[in-house]
Amino acid sequence: MLWDLLMLLQITSVVWVPICILSMLSMFYCRLLGYRTTISLGIVGVPVHELSHLLFCVLFNHKVIGLSLYKPCIDGTLGYVSHQYRVTWFSPFANLIIGLAPIAGGVGAFIGLTYWLRPDVISAFYALNGGVLSYKGVQEGLIGVLAQIVSQGGFYITLLWLMMSFSLLLFCAPSKADFYGCRAGVLTLVVMLVAMIWAVPEQAKQFLEVISPLLTFVGSLLISTVILTALLFATFLGVSKLIRIKLNALTS
Repeated sequence: MLWDLLMLLQITSVVWVPICILSMLSMFYCRLLGYRTTISLGIVGVPVHELSHLLFCVLFNHKVIGLSLYKPCIDGTLGYVSHQYRVTWFSPFANLIIGLAPIAGGVGAFIGLTYWLRPDVISAFYALNGGVLSYKGVQEGLIGVLAQIVSQGGFYITLLWLMMSFSLLLFCAPSKADFYGCRAGVLTLVVMLVAMIWAVPEQAKQFLEVISPLLTFVGSLLISTVILTALLFATFLGVSKLIRIKLNALTS
């Protein structure tokens, strides 16, 4: 039983730790960039974040009572989705999915945007990984993706892609309110899995062995998202500095 509990801790941390890191780094980047730059970048990423919440609210038949896709406020709120629902046994899990939905929405929008503006980046990513996504391949592919970003593509297209991509990945991270809404779902899920390990250990072990590869793969994608966001952040700062230098040269 102890081994099964350790296995449960391992496979859940593979997913949950990168999510927490992504959220903390997002807040850190926003503080470094400052309020004005953050709200400017949010024009793209925040609506996608809120639309992701909205989509899953509709799918789970929650009543949406308030919606703002993009409305910066003094308290730091850039958008929100307020919803009501009839409490059932599934409600904690629905709220968990709704709270984490922006990760899927932001990453999905980023992939679609890249296919549209910089398909060569996607091609390079798949070429380096033999067309197959794997834990090791995803990590190695990021180096090739960064090289592809800076070495090819038109300047203005690349600049547009960079700004929009950074915005999507920066704001796909769950907010404090999202984590608050997820808490009951996470607790319920952990309690159910622990109870399953205690009541039917053999079946629980088989279940954990089945979902472990999937969660490991999801974790690798989340880690890649963290790394890629950091690379885009560094690239964004570098490009911004170059633009300021050119503007100063033109005006001097």
